[in-house]
Amino acid sequence: MGRVDEAIEITRVRMKAGHPPAPASYAPLLARHGRAEEAFTLLLPHARELSFAVALVDVASAAGRDEEAPLCSPPGPSTGVPTSRGAAGA
Repeated sequence: MGRVDEAIEITRVRMKAGHPPAPASYAPLLARHGRAEEAFTLLLPHARELSFAVALVDVASAAGRDEEAPLCSPPGPSTGVPTSRGAAGA
């Protein structure tokens, strides 16, 4: 087993054991080593969580699925700029 395969296996074991940030680490590792589609599929069910959404966007290009990533991501943080609904006198 090569060093990359060993790193992927160690991270996979941590992920299966329930280590919370492991999938967000595991997926980019997969993507960097030619397994981007697998990484994208792994993250997709968790895309509403910010750390997973960030990782999903990162691997989407390598997976050829750029168009899908924004549709799965959580809404961005508030800019603090009032909208017309929140503006005074609206």
